[in-house]
Amino acid sequence: STYIIGAKALTFAKQKGIQNTFIPTAMTPRQMLQKSIKNGASIQIYDIYAKIQGLKQADFIKGVKLIPSEEIITKLYTKKSKIISF
Repeated sequence: STYIIGAKALTFAKQKGIQNTFIPTAMTPRQMLQKSIKNGASIQIYDIYAKIQGLKQADFIKGVKLIPSEEIITKLYTKKSKIISF
């Protein structure tokens, strides 16, 4: 699966920062993303959202990729893509 993260949801993929535990899973959003990556998911972030927030590739957990907006557009229409946005 491919997860495309945009807007404020990209903070879930940051290496640092306090995150609340999601009660049903007993994991933080970061931990859920790390588990998804470990299980083979592709986590992709709009590079424009990262730039707006002053974030670089090094600010995100291992396995997350910054993708140019023009590449994301085509991925949005892929059946297996899921979008996380807040």
